[in-house]
Amino acid sequence: MKYGLIGYKGKMGNSIKKLMDEENHQLVYKLDKNIEEEIDIPQLIIDFSNKSLIDKVIEKTQKYKSKLIIGTTALEQKDIEKLKQISQNTAIIQSYNYSIGIQLLIKAAQMINKQTLNWDKEISEIHHRFKVDKPSGTAIMIKNSLDQEINITSKRLGNVFGEHEINFSSLEEIITIKHQALTRDVFARGVLKSVNYIKDKKNGYYTFKDVMEG
Repeated sequence: MKYGLIGYKGKMGNSIKKLMDEENHQLVYKLDKNIEEEIDIPQLIIDFSNKSLIDKVIEKTQKYKSKLIIGTTALEQKDIEKLKQISQNTAIIQSYNYSIGIQLLIKAAQMINKQTLNWDKEISEIHHRFKVDKPSGTAIMIKNSLDQEINITSKRLGNVFGEHEINFSSLEEIITIKHQALTRDVFARGVLKSVNYIKDKKNGYYTFKDVMEG
């Protein structure tokens, strides 16, 4: 596919471009802060930038009538509503985490949660020092999947790609499940999986959970 990459100069953008190149997808549009380059019209836009660019992302998606895969974190509900609105005319995949392992962790957590309704529960997450949003969108996504109020502890340390842990505890025992991302390629491969999913979709609002189950 001909695609555009917003946030192309970032570390995540570099990982995505590398894997997209391997699959012979063609980068025809680039945007990062004040740098913009248009070679051709993209069929798909991939956005892993900053939430401050969300209106620009929506503008470009509508201008090119392209599909959209967005992994930007810290989006507000009003941003999600805007994405859902334009998804009536194009296909959009939105997720705060494109890791296959995180989806498996959520499934495991939901299964455990059903059997431990009266237990104590805590979510903790660690990311690199440059990650601005706190707690992470992934931690919030995990919490929402369990449909109850759970405390989230966040740390910003060094160059950690992403670590999420859930603890379930009674007075007699503790269950801990944990996911660690060892490379950014984990998320880039999820994006590539999403590209293959979205290419045949005409419109609609999807998440990476839909991609995994599709």
